[in-house]
Amino acid sequence: MADKVKVAILGGGCGAIAAAYGLTSTPELQARYDVTVYQMGWRLGGKGASGRNMDPKLGKRIEEHGLHVWAGFYTNAFAIMKACYTALNGQGTTGIFPDFDDAFKPHTSISMQSYIRGEWYNKTMNWPANTALRGEPQALNEKAYAIHLAQFLADVFQTPPPSFPQAAHAEMNAIHHLAAFPHITALNLETILDAIKKLLETFIENGANACFKLLVPAFRKLTTSLQEYITEHPELDANAIIWGRMIILVCCILVGMAEEDVITQGFDVLNQYDLTEFIGKHGANEETLSSTVLRGGYDYVFGFIDGNLANKSLAAGVGLHGALAVFFGFSGAILWKMQAGMGDTIFTPLYKLLQKRGVEFKFFHKVTNLHLENKAITSITMDEQVEINGGAAYQPFVSVKGLDCWPSTPFFDQLAQGEALKSQRVNLESHWTDWVGAKKELLLGQDYDEIVLGISIGAFNDICPELNADPSWQAMVDNVKTVRTFGTQLWMKPTLQELGFPYGSSIATSYIERLSTYADMANLLPAEDWPASSAPQDIAYFCGALADDPGQPNAPDPSYPIKQTQALEEAAVAWIKENMRHFWPEAYVNNTFYTDFLYDQEDSTGDEKFANQYFRVNIDPSERYVLSDKNSIKYRMPADGAPFDNLFLAGDWVKTTISAGCVEAAMEGGLAAAKGITAKVDIMRQQHLADSIKIANNK
Repeated sequence: MADKVKVAILGGGCGAIAAAYGLTSTPELQARYDVTVYQMGWRLGGKGASGRNMDPKLGKRIEEHGLHVWAGFYTNAFAIMKACYTALNGQGTTGIFPDFDDAFKPHTSISMQSYIRGEWYNKTMNWPANTALRGEPQALNEKAYAIHLAQFLADVFQTPPPSFPQAAHAEMNAIHHLAAFPHITALNLETILDAIKKLLETFIENGANACFKLLVPAFRKLTTSLQEYITEHPELDANAIIWGRMIILVCCILVGMAEEDVITQGFDVLNQYDLTEFIGKHGANEETLSSTVLRGGYDYVFGFIDGNLANKSLAAGVGLHGALAVFFGFSGAILWKMQAGMGDTIFTPLYKLLQKRGVEFKFFHKVTNLHLENKAITSITMDEQVEINGGAAYQPFVSVKGLDCWPSTPFFDQLAQGEALKSQRVNLESHWTDWVGAKKELLLGQDYDEIVLGISIGAFNDICPELNADPSWQAMVDNVKTVRTFGTQLWMKPTLQELGFPYGSSIATSYIERLSTYADMANLLPAEDWPASSAPQDIAYFCGALADDPGQPNAPDPSYPIKQTQALEEAAVAWIKENMRHFWPEAYVNNTFYTDFLYDQEDSTGDEKFANQYFRVNIDPSERYVLSDKNSIKYRMPADGAPFDNLFLAGDWVKTTISAGCVEAAMEGGLAAAKGITAKVDIMRQQHLADSIKIANNK
């Protein structure tokens, strides 16, 4: 037990890197573990990787896998990044943001889109900030969230509402639009408000679920009355309808939490239902179930089986818990925007810190198989994709305006086969590449003792089919589904205001599929390197779920992802030209999208200008987004719950407190994997010590 424990971490995404962070978080742990990260291709990040396009005409722009914005409830993720920046800046490390607070800036504006009477309506809300510190856990449980919801409803009926999120314009005020329901006094709102206050007081006193159920009749009455009135009065102001449906949703959720005993049994008891099914069961009609807030929940998690928009699915427990964490469990601000790419802001400092801690990174190592024998992974087969010139370590960074960044293509001059890779346009990150490197075998006891599997579950049938011999593992692989996604980025000549969006920088969702989520990301422009005299003034990001392709090839086919990207570009261009008038009215001339507003430094015209924008399909097995559909959560395994002796799990596909696809879930899983390994090694050390004492006593 005097030797270091060798840990092989497979993959370089958030979960994998969090595991490496956890295994080296103290000098004692650094002395105990020999950690090696094996990463396909030339950069870290997994589904969170970003790159810099080094074409001189493209401003060293940021190219992301999709839209990445951090929710304010990301406790573990923010704690890791805060500690990382503090440690590196304290050591005078260069190539990163000078401070944690420089890397993340608060974002409070959320825009929801509603389709009413044949028209789209935008509702922008600026969510109030709080004083909670990022990275410090909040004591929020099912009871606390129920109190938040009840207080939210109580605030709606107060004048003025002290904590209700205020819309951008006074005419959107909740009280103003509730007044549009002339018979609302018949609901005896004073009684309801008194009941809510009594609920809060009683909850705080003893938290009994029985007290919660006292409110069910009042909530049901309010739900029924509002739904009937909206149905009977189609001429109502659109914002009154939006507010009314929001109140109905809150009432139905509170009724459901009471009736399903969520306070005592936890959110997991709801995962037998789809979120829409759960809310419908507890009083919502079809119109309410199609409302903007609920639709936005599915867009947020790409919740469509096989990318089929008609087959939405989101486990109610996961969906409700996640929504409440987003809206009520945040620290500081509801959302936080990184001030450069995900790679630059997250994975550059983590890479630098882990290197200082002694973690070794082996780029260009593609895992192809895990071999199982007697409940242990006895060897790992890899494709060592390329050789580094001179046998040196690969140097991954390019400097852009003082930040060390990951380029969108590798440094070919560092690679022995660099010229061939460049001329053939080989993508070493693609599942469909036909480029084959040298076979490499890692052996148990020689190259590793423990494994952290940080590659996403969509790749498991390809990289570890032998593990399917275990029924519980096979059940997880079969039932935890994934979906293809896409990202689109446009650089614009005018500012957002000049494009006609009057609500300021916002993140919008619940709009027309498939580009249903749109975000203004002009905050990234200072991190890019455009000519000062002719720089773009705005950046627009779009993302959404992408339908599966029945004709997807099984064999290597380098042309396949190229064709899929081209198909996305055609569809996205058509969508933008048809539908962005809702956000950018000034971008249309004679009802036609004015393509000259697209920024590029070429002499292109018309639709050719789209060619210099960025379109990406995430179709590789390991890049597919992990879904949280109903009845699937029970099949997930915790980080230390794999049915194999030396395998630990990390990523947003493992069972966590969130169990949904996001940075926080991935990092929570990675930290749990590190704790699992440490606990196992501690037990082994204790047993070794006991055996040594026994031997000594016998002598």
